[in-house]
Formats: sequence, C-alpha cells, structure tokens
Amino acid sequence: DRIGNWITVYYRSKGSSSVLTLPRFVKVDELFCWNLGFYLAEGDKSTKCCFGISNSEGYLVKMFKNFGEKYFGLKNYNWFCDVKVKSFCFGLDSYWENELSLIKNKIKIRKIKNKPPLSEYGNCCLRFHNKILGTIIVNLVYSMNLIKSLDKDLSFAFLRGLQAGDGTVMKKSGCIEMAISCQKRELNIANHLILKVCSKKPFIRK
Repeated sequence: DRIGNWITVYYRSKGSSSVLTLPRFVKVDELFCWNLGFYLAEGDKSTKCCFGISNSEGYLVKMFKNFGEKYFGLKNYNWFCDVKVKSFCFGLDSYWENELSLIKNKIKIRKIKNKPPLSEYGNCCLRFHNKILGTIIVNLVYSMNLIKSLDKDLSFAFLRGLQAGDGTVMKKSGCIEMAISCQKRELNIANHLILKVCSKKPFIRK
C-alpha cells in the first residue's frame, strides 16, 4: 500500500523473524539528530529486539513516537506502551492515551515496588517490537562515521537530545553549565560532539 521510495527488509533466524517496510532515504536534519541523541540516552540498545525508549516525560515520549512515524514510516497501531508506577491514580490511563494518541489495549500499567518512578504519571516504555529497526537505530547512534560527518548545527541537535535524556543544566557562578551522565562508549560520542560545538574540551569526572 506504499508507493515510491520504500524498501522491504526481511530478517530470518532460528529463534525469531522480522519484516519491515521503511523509506529508502531519510533526511538527516536537526529533528532526526535530536532523536538520535535522545535514543542514545534513553533507548533500548542492549538486545536490538525492539525500537523503544523509556522516559517519564510525556512530551519527550511523544516526540520519539513522532520520530518513528515521520522518519521510519511506523503507524499508530505498531506501538506498545508499558507504564510503571509507584501507585495507581485516577486518570492515569487517560493521560497516556491522550498524550500518545493510543488506544487502551496498547497501554499496560503496572505497579512496581523496586525503585518506583518518581513522576506522577509513572515511567513510560514505548516500543515497536522489530529486530530490524532495533538493529538499525543502534548502529546509527553508535556510528562514529555518521557522528563525525555532522556539521555544527546537527551535532548540537544530537547533543541536545542526549542532554534531554541523560543531562542536567546548572547555573554556577553566573555561567550555564550542562552535565551529561553516561557510560564510556557514550562518553566518547558526547566528548566529540562537545568539542565540535564548543571548541572547548569538556571536564570529565569518572
């Protein structure tokens, strides 16, 4: 049902299989790079079995959903939403339904005792279960060839997305400071982006 520059990819293995039809080309613009940075911070990168993120801010989860639909051709029915809360409250399911434009049977809410989320509406894990897109996005966010090819504006967009997921902004002695918490592999990427954007070597505390 899709006409134009679309390609269908098949993945077959003994344990699982995936099929995905996606655009042959995508535009690497600031919104695309922001979401790559956000995925590097909050995305599911360990198994590559899905395309998904976890975050407690509804507007950030919605931005990621729009990213998947705009750049990779996902549909509203592709998504599954798993919300972890510390306590059930009135209107919780309606909040995520309205925020993400999902129907009720796509949203699962469960109460957890171990390290419960602090936000009022819980922590949302939004996923599209597909190994092909899960592998593509992980390869993209860790691709130093891609990251080194970005100009200053696109590098800044990538860095802002990373900061939105794993960063804090502080005011200290009249200056605005940005701090990002990340693992060693992500640290190399953040360091490269900061040097390109600021031309100043960041302070790294291990």
